[in-house]
Amino acid sequence: MFRRSFWAFGASIEAYRHCKPVLSVDRTFLSGKVRGVLLVTPTLCQQKRSVLSDADNQLVPLAFGLVKREDNSNWEWFPTLLQVHVLGADRSPCIISDRHPGIINAVRVQLEGDDNQLLKGINSYRASLKVPALTENSNADCLAEQLAKKFKGQECTNTTGANTVPGTEPQFPDYPQFLDRCHLNASVTEDGQVMPACVPGLVADIVLTNYTKSQHNRFLNDTKYSGIGIANEGDWVVVVLSTSTDSGDYSPAPPGSNWAPSVQPFSWMIVSLISFLLDPVDTTVQ
Repeated sequence: MFRRSFWAFGASIEAYRHCKPVLSVDRTFLSGKVRGVLLVTPTLCQQKRSVLSDADNQLVPLAFGLVKREDNSNWEWFPTLLQVHVLGADRSPCIISDRHPGIINAVRVQLEGDDNQLLKGINSYRASLKVPALTENSNADCLAEQLAKKFKGQECTNTTGANTVPGTEPQFPDYPQFLDRCHLNASVTEDGQVMPACVPGLVADIVLTNYTKSQHNRFLNDTKYSGIGIANEGDWVVVVLSTSTDSGDYSPAPPGSNWAPSVQPFSWMIVSLISFLLDPVDTTVQ
């Protein structure tokens, strides 16, 4: 059963490099034999007729989405793929729209950042299970950031299921240094949990699925975890869960204390539920 499709042509993607970072986001309702909603995103370009002539503002069709209905879910999905496959991370465009609530919500979600989106998604998942929400733990954030930087650049090759992250068995070689940088003693992390995942483009829905519909969900379901730290680098995201116990609250060592981090052996598991990421000239159907 058809759900939705996104496509962008290679020529348009190349043209965007020479266009103003101004996008118009709109939709049109299909009323023919096939019903649905066509989402469109043209961009504003300047085409010079000659060296001495004034530039003419031209609209270039950039990307298209075909969905069954116009709602928040589809408006969040469309700009996410637009950012990943067309715009890239180095240009933040100005958005022109008719202020449809779905478009406003999608822009707000994009501005919140990947980490905030994931935290909201995880807490919504826990709420559905009547489990208390996780609160941000700055020390767990620090450790997650150190680990995410280490993972950045590693190839995301696991497309078939659970697998041990390369170079992490039986323990992460640089783990003591990461604890040191975050002023943490290993004794306050023993009850915590570290969960890395890899998703090309860090598409929000797929990242959340890596945690709520994988081996990781048994930790998200557990009421003993009360805090969370999240960081991402490249295609990798790392979630660190903390507890309220002395052996899992990630409390920093007192200033001037004489401590040396020690590491308990641990194993890391990863489930990468990789979406079918389209080539710029192909069509992806969900």
